[in-house]
This record gives sequence, C-alpha cells and structure tokens, in this order.
Amino acid sequence: MKQKYETRFITPDSKSFTLSQVSAQVNTPNQQSIAKGKTYAVVIGISDYGNGGIPHLKYADRDASAFADYLSSPAGGQVPRDQIRLLLNEDASLLNVDQALKWLVQKCNAGDLAYFYFSGHGDVENSTIYPAGFLLCYNAPVNNYNISSLEVRRLNDFAHTISRATGGQIIMITDACHSGTLVGSENKGQSLVGLELRKVQDRETRITSCSTEEKSWESDDLGGGRGLFSFNLINGFTGWADKQKDGKITVSELREFIRTALAFDPVLEFNNATQTPAVEGRDEFILATPDSATLARSKEQMAATIVSSARVAPGPKVITDPSALKTMFFETCRSAGIGKLMQGEDVASMTPAVFEKKLFDKLKEKITNQVERENLQRYADYLHDADNESDHQFFISNLASELDNLGESAINLYLKGDEATLQNRINDAGAGMELYPAFLPWPGKWWGWKILR
Repeated sequence: MKQKYETRFITPDSKSFTLSQVSAQVNTPNQQSIAKGKTYAVVIGISDYGNGGIPHLKYADRDASAFADYLSSPAGGQVPRDQIRLLLNEDASLLNVDQALKWLVQKCNAGDLAYFYFSGHGDVENSTIYPAGFLLCYNAPVNNYNISSLEVRRLNDFAHTISRATGGQIIMITDACHSGTLVGSENKGQSLVGLELRKVQDRETRITSCSTEEKSWESDDLGGGRGLFSFNLINGFTGWADKQKDGKITVSELREFIRTALAFDPVLEFNNATQTPAVEGRDEFILATPDSATLARSKEQMAATIVSSARVAPGPKVITDPSALKTMFFETCRSAGIGKLMQGEDVASMTPAVFEKKLFDKLKEKITNQVERENLQRYADYLHDADNESDHQFFISNLASELDNLGESAINLYLKGDEATLQNRINDAGAGMELYPAFLPWPGKWWGWKILR
C-alpha cells in the first residue's frame, strides 16, 4: 500500500506524475461563464449541526466556501458575489435554504446557468411506505426530518423547474456523507437518497460524491483540511480534467478525472476504502472553461500542500500485546464483515476449531498490508500455544457472542421491516446475510466447548 501523500497525482489519462512533470495544458484564458446568460448559485456547507445528535463533519463548510471562491474566480466564470447565495452552518436553516432555492428559480431565465452545491449529511425518513430522502439542514431534529430538512423530491422539483420550465441549465453537486453514523439511520435510506439525487432530466447535470453505500472521506492534509471529493472536483473544474487539452471541461472528462483521482487516492488506499463519485448528464456538455493563471495557482497550492505534509502516513503498527491483538482481530472482523467473508461456507456444520481456522484464513486473504497480516498470524499463534489455553477458550466464547449478535441484529431488522435491510437482502449477493440466522444457536454450542489439542 503506497502511503506517500506527496509523490503521486493522477492525470485525465490515468497516468501518475509528480508536480514538476506537469506543464500548462490549457489554451488561452477564458474568463466568460459557460452559460450564454447569467450564472446563479446556491452553495451550502454544514459541518456543525444545531442538534448534538447529528454527527459533526470537519470540512463541509470549508468545501462549500472553496466552491463559492471557485465560481468567483476566472476559471469559474467570475460570477459576481451577489449572484451566489452562500449558506454555512447556522445560516443553512431550512427556511434560509428554501428561500435561496426560490431565489434561484426566480432569477434564472432561458440560457442562464444555475448551481446547487450541498456539503453535509443526507438521510431518509421512512415512516411511510414511500420513504423520503432528505438533505439535513442546520436545524434538523433527529428522526423527524420533515420539520427542518430539505426533501430531495422538493429539491428535484426546483431543479426540474429551472431545466424544463425556464429553459435554464442546472448543475447539482451533492457531497452528502453516507457514513452510516447518522442518528436513527443505521445505514437505512442511503440508497434512496443517492438514487433520488441522480435523477437526471434534460439540461441537468448531477454530480454526487460517492455511491450509495460509501462514505465521503475528508483529509487533514488537503489544503489545510478538505473533503477528498470537493478538493478533486474543484481541481478538475480548474483545468486538471482537460484531457483533450482544448480549454474545455466536459461531463465525460470530469467523470473520468474525478473517478480516477479517487480510485488512486492515498488516503483511501491507506484506509482500505473506496469512494466512487458519479457525474450524470450529457457527455459533451461543457462544465468549465479553464483559466491558465488559476490552474497555475492550483498547482502552486498543491505544491504547498505537499511541502506542509511531506511525510509518510502512519502505517499499521506491530502489535505484540495479546489484549491489543484481540481487539485488532474483532475490529478487523467487523470492518470486513463476517457474513461476507464466510459466504458460501457451510458454517452450520462447522466446529469452533474449523470455523476459527477458516475465519483466520479468510481474513488473511482479505488483508493486503503485510504488517496487519503478521499481526493476525501472531494472534493465531498465540491462541494455539498450549500455555494460553484459557485465553483461547475465552476467545471462542467472545467469537460465539459476536456471531450471536450478528444473527440477532439481522433478525430484529427483518422483524422491524427495515427497508434498506430488505433491499440489501434482495440486491446484494455479496452481503452474506443468509448466514446470520445460522449464527444464533452457536453460543449454546460453543460456550463451554473444550479445546482439543
């Protein structure tokens, strides 16, 4: 796993390069908006929510400010500030957001260009048979988003009004964190939010930061702290995505650039994570016309970022303490998903010894980092040392309890009628959820089981 943040960047043709190898690749500066008429924007960023039950985000507000600055720059068309409504944190109440969207609709005429940019949390309210996706505004209460959050269907109505009724163009950008830690969500509804946000009509371009089951990542090392998606998006708009070297960034070029940039991002690689943005719209539609001076400054800022963070990201540590090894083992199991790891295996007929060995083998296949693999093997060796039989017995009991919790949680979600769980069961062949009921009787079978050597 490569962890040096300063060594690698991605070009539109998917080749790696260092900053010193990049030469200006932009035609003559173009300081005109890509729209035939005027450009208007509503830009929202919420890091600190008013309700303490909604998780804090580090850089959503900073990402939104950076996007507003981009629009005001020559690369973004030098949009006047009075044509940009920037709502950050406490200013992004539902009332203010709704008024800003109404302003956007009222201002836009045929030939105008509208932007909607949102960075914050997204979730779903599923109290009816037709669940509704929401973008959470600053004053959103927990588990009652109808009161103070922007329903995605209403957002779509605003977008369709601009693109169909007024004849304008609209670019919608949503960087909603699908971390699964939203209070009351437990992963439910993320697919609904993501799919609704990707509904594309004529004269609409929609850009989302990640797929429906992924997290939108942030990094302390990008520009003093930024979201990976936002940072690469603005770089792409600024000129880094100009694969054809013709001074225009099209939908297809941006799609290829940002997906490639995130596919090889060192932060994601270090965390063994993926983030797959989507860019939906007419492939030939021009999203931006790069400005050479702005692109040069972008490269200088990237160089400054490299200098300030010129270090190797801390890698996994060698673990020798048995208690720490045990914690590492169960954290790795939860991250990888025992159901997914053991999918296709006849787990119901396995003895604890067979299951344990199979699980360790599956984890070693899953883990790519050598230090982590060695830690895992060190724990397996420790458990099978005759002097540690009591610890091994306790480990088996802990593993049985872990499996019991998985099975019980899955059954409870089915009984609750959780839509996302049922949908995952139907669509996600890799979930391994069919194994969970088999885990339920294992505590009774395993507790008190004697290790045979």
